[in-house]
Amino acid sequence: PSSIEIKPPLSLTISDPQEYTLFNQAILYGVLIEPYFAKIHINHLYAIFIDRYKLFLSLLVGIVNELYGKLVDSVKEQLIWVTKEMIDVSATGIDSLLVYLMRQIVGGDFSDRNLWLCFELVSLYLSKWVCLLQEKPVVLTSALYTFIRLLADYCSFDQ
Repeated sequence: PSSIEIKPPLSLTISDPQEYTLFNQAILYGVLIEPYFAKIHINHLYAIFIDRYKLFLSLLVGIVNELYGKLVDSVKEQLIWVTKEMIDVSATGIDSLLVYLMRQIVGGDFSDRNLWLCFELVSLYLSKWVCLLQEKPVVLTSALYTFIRLLADYCSFDQ
């Protein structure tokens, strides 16, 4: 299999769908595994996009849906970071990513990792409130339901 070497200056065209898929996979890998280069990697993605980040988001959703529990903490932190980036560019499919991230919150689980995810998602919703309210109000409704349910779990645990 061929590999794509990403070095500036970037070509502003990608010749075929397989190359575009490999490019998105490489960028995603770089963003998740190399946090110190994440901004550079994401800028490469911004330089070459043809589908409003739909493929990139579908790759992210797949990771969250299938692998989230197996990911190390640094990758989970990068998932939150890249989610914020994708909200900023109104990426196609951001609503699915947010829903799948919320599904990773386990009701009744008061472990540090679960509480960290709750905190990060609440912070994300607060920091991106205006954007989400304009673009994806249904996601906010879903988030509200999720967090009210978790609050009920927490209140019953506390007593």
